[in-house]
Amino acid sequence: MNELLEKLDALTKRTPGNVMPLAKNSLDYKMIKNAILGNGWIRPNVASGRGRYWRVSENANTVEFFLNRMGIPFESGNDAPRGGKTGYFIDLKI
Repeated sequence: MNELLEKLDALTKRTPGNVMPLAKNSLDYKMIKNAILGNGWIRPNVASGRGRYWRVSENANTVEFFLNRMGIPFESGNDAPRGGKTGYFIDLKI
């Protein structure tokens, strides 16, 4: 687990090989860190707002991109009954 957190912290530093660093205050960083420390599940698409003014922020592509760069095996799928965006999940195989 410590080595995974070290890999995650290495992605936050700008180096010649890492021209697109991951910000520590980003939602993607927090999702990956909580999954490593917690139960291993990530729900990257989050709905916010209510009523007429709601939106779904889609973070699945960036989370999967950074998991691939870290070399963490994962499985993704959708458990929503009608296949909605917020039912998308990523299960880390650690």
